[in-house]
Amino acid sequence: MATEFKDIESRLWKVADTLRANSGLRSSEYSTPVLGLIFLKYADTLSAYDDLIENNTRCVTILEEMAQRLYREWFVHFRYPGHESVPSSKASWA
Repeated sequence: MATEFKDIESRLWKVADTLRANSGLRSSEYSTPVLGLIFLKYADTLSAYDDLIENNTRCVTILEEMAQRLYREWFVHFRYPGHESVPSSKASWA
């Protein structure tokens, strides 16, 4: 995807240079390609941030699942570290 952005960016720069140098257009008339270049410059950066956000979201999902499993193990099934050495009385729960 980054190479596509680079290809489009280089083509837009060439078009902007051609419009500026050879067409006799006023700056307001070739502002659209230049704005496109500015957009592409930041779109590539934003794409990288989107990838980071997606990766962090996956990590958060995994961590939440781990926390839920740990909670169930320790506080629902009472299988916490060292639980074997703790005396339990089934009669006290009745």
